[in-house]
Amino acid sequence: MVETIETSGRTPFIGRESELSRLQELLAGEARLLTITGPPGMGKTRLARRFAALCESVSDSPWSGASFSDLSSAWTVDDIVTTVSASLGLRLASGEGSEGTEVLLGRAMGGRGQLLVVLDNFEQVAAHGSDTVSRWLDLAPEARFLVTSRDRLRLRGEICVELSPLSVEHGSKLFESTAKRARTSYQSNPDEQSAVDELVGRLDGIPLAIELAAARVTVMSPSKMLGRLSKRFDLLRHGPSDGVARQATLRAAIDWSWDLLEEVERDTLAQSSVFRGGFSLEAAEAVIELGAHDGEPDVLDILESLRGKSLVRTYESALLGGELRFDVYESIREYAAERLAETGGSEGAEERHCCFCVAEGESRVVEFGAPEGSALQWFEVNRDNLVAAYHRRRDTDPELAARIVLCLSHVMLRRGPYDSNLTLLEDIAARLGGKAEPLVLSRLYFARGAACSLVGRLDAAVEDLGRALQIAREHKLGAMESKALLQHGLHALRMGQLGEAVRWLGEAEQVATAQGLQRVLCRIHVSKGMAREAVAEFAEAEASYQSSLSIARAEGDHWEEVRTRSKMGSLCTFMDGRLEEAREHFEWALAECREEGDWFIEAGTAYNLGRLETNLGNLESAERHLTQALLAYREMGNRSSSGFVVMAMGLLAMERGEWDEAVTQLELADSILAEVQHALARSYAMLTRALVDLAQEQPQVALQRIDAAITLVVALKHRVLEGIGRCVEGMIHARLDRQEDWQASWNRAHELLGDSGWGEGKAMLAALGAYGVLVGEPAQAADELPPFARARVGLRLLKTPAVASPTAATTAPSATMPPPPQGSLRIHSDGRWFQVPGSEPVDLTRKRTLRPLLLMLTKARLEEPGTALAVEPIFEAVWAGERIRDSARKNRVYVAVATLRKAGLDPYLETRGDGYLIRPDVEVVWAN
Repeated sequence: MVETIETSGRTPFIGRESELSRLQELLAGEARLLTITGPPGMGKTRLARRFAALCESVSDSPWSGASFSDLSSAWTVDDIVTTVSASLGLRLASGEGSEGTEVLLGRAMGGRGQLLVVLDNFEQVAAHGSDTVSRWLDLAPEARFLVTSRDRLRLRGEICVELSPLSVEHGSKLFESTAKRARTSYQSNPDEQSAVDELVGRLDGIPLAIELAAARVTVMSPSKMLGRLSKRFDLLRHGPSDGVARQATLRAAIDWSWDLLEEVERDTLAQSSVFRGGFSLEAAEAVIELGAHDGEPDVLDILESLRGKSLVRTYESALLGGELRFDVYESIREYAAERLAETGGSEGAEERHCCFCVAEGESRVVEFGAPEGSALQWFEVNRDNLVAAYHRRRDTDPELAARIVLCLSHVMLRRGPYDSNLTLLEDIAARLGGKAEPLVLSRLYFARGAACSLVGRLDAAVEDLGRALQIAREHKLGAMESKALLQHGLHALRMGQLGEAVRWLGEAEQVATAQGLQRVLCRIHVSKGMAREAVAEFAEAEASYQSSLSIARAEGDHWEEVRTRSKMGSLCTFMDGRLEEAREHFEWALAECREEGDWFIEAGTAYNLGRLETNLGNLESAERHLTQALLAYREMGNRSSSGFVVMAMGLLAMERGEWDEAVTQLELADSILAEVQHALARSYAMLTRALVDLAQEQPQVALQRIDAAITLVVALKHRVLEGIGRCVEGMIHARLDRQEDWQASWNRAHELLGDSGWGEGKAMLAALGAYGVLVGEPAQAADELPPFARARVGLRLLKTPAVASPTAATTAPSATMPPPPQGSLRIHSDGRWFQVPGSEPVDLTRKRTLRPLLLMLTKARLEEPGTALAVEPIFEAVWAGERIRDSARKNRVYVAVATLRKAGLDPYLETRGDGYLIRPDVEVVWAN
């Protein structure tokens, strides 16, 4: 469960100063894994929260970030990974090759530097400690882990900190604070204080027990509490003095609180124990039955009463727009669950809970499977409830459990994690054994096939999609038949099998049209547009996208409209004269998909916007968008999409004249795309790399590479991409003074691209024509550089054959940057704030890394205007003494600079090569 803002039951932090100092001392030293142990209610969670909050608030904290993950609802390694990645803001979908997301998460942590990762309530997943925490310690050598658990993890290097009871002094302060919240008029007096002190002692100084007692001041005094308490606690005080005895004491405290409840309150609390990760009022009203009680009591009224007695808490869900939700403390939930079982009510409450989860989940999954409105957030918040319902029914009613998994699968395909999705799908498929309603089986194989396609399990994807299609046809399930055909088409499209994709999509359209399935037709049209765009049939692609948009708007399917607008932007980037239109599509889609919560579309839109900015020469903006996309795809484990972004970064490096960096990026892209068997994209990377060979005065190597690239695209029957390859081929022949070969390349390129309407194709033809001067052809005008980076690079190589000087490439100012705002940029003399013209000062007091970075940039601007600070000196100054790999250093500096940009300095900062500076045309003044 992702941490939310609690609005009730919040208490001040009292005592534990020595424990805080101990944690600080250990974690500041060589300790990397600390486990806070103790029985329920002793304050393990509260201490961990307090320590993490202090680390965030102290300006000189050694950690760049602290995250808090509540694992009380976790069951498996996948659940642990999902919860921790959410708290860190990471998006994970699948591992690389055979690696799981726990490994991917460990590597992502490693890139975050000095993290403090707090793992709360680890006792129920302690068996998975070696697969998670132990691995992360190796994969993230700078991270520290603070774990709360009833028992130690028994991992190498673990140091345990056992919590002792609160002293009478601190326990009494906690009692008084809680009592005043329960009854604002409460005031302790000398007589009552002695009773409180005795009560704290007899409660063994356990914070939760003290709070439960203090909440009762609304109905009795501390003296009367002692009288009610003694009969039960006298029996327990003579038990063992170890942790078991303290657990018994806490149980007695809860038992005592339970006895003080009205019967209807007990019944409500007991039935509330079936929920996991919180619940809404609507869920409570559907699951909690109070018909056996007189007067038809209102569930909300009873929950409010329990909240006032600190047995139920409320919190605001940020994901659901501040919706108020209820939750039960874990120790109380366990106790209430036992009481529910004693009355024989467990089965009925669990059945109602399961039916509610299925009904609510399925109501949010519409015709094609796109959740309506904010449903993605609903699934995110209620994931623990859905998973709990699944585990309760997977053995007794696997078909119902399969319906729960299918609800979860819809959101997981858009937000991840794909590994968890596949684990659930495979588990329930094995339990069903092929025996279920045909619709459920067809949906199950469809969902698993789609997931396998996304993670690169190609054969498994084809097999599952084939099963889904076969079942749908045998049982005349028209909607599932059209969906399975469509998914076959998307799978073929991902693999670069364009002819197959068009065939599958055509069949899908026939079935969906016959069935009148408008939303399926909407998805089919956008998929057909993607297929037509891939072969540069732009008019046909645009017609398909417009058809999709019309249906999406008529059906009120905002999610599909966002997806289609993003694809329209991609189309416009290829078309001559429509680049600014592409920007409008991308920027709109980027803002809307964030509202929709679809991380996959958001990353794809950022990638396409980065490509567009590269073509337009806006390199600063291009780098930001591409980096955003690459980080997202890597954290999601999406290798195929990562390959596309890396290729785009290679082209960006070429545009800057950073040839060594271009080689690194393009070779990495080729490796990734070869691994995921994406031949079409790989050929694009290869022909781009051939231009680098040409720049490095290696035309023979370039010729071999372009031959291999053209062989690939010819086999794939991709005419327009072959045309781009022929253009590069002709440039190489011209450099080798081969007039006849140049002419052959020109003729073939013109045949393939002359009337394609592809803006880049037109630009590449113009660049190839300009190269004719090298083989005695009449000079063709190419003075104006085109708005396409690949063609622009080719023309620059014609004018400057040798590799440009790296120094010149990194010091030339960007001609595309607009002038900075009028007025002075004011920087405080010790970096504690900055102020841009017309705005309030931005406080950096607690930003330990940003202050020295800003001071370095300011000093360089004033002393050496126009000189960029390289990554290495920045890192050594800001993170002095740290030893991490070079790529991690570069990423750490980039993130810090990006944070300054986001804080308001974007118009004033510039990237040159591998360095950063405040623009020389910015007026900077020191301030006090």
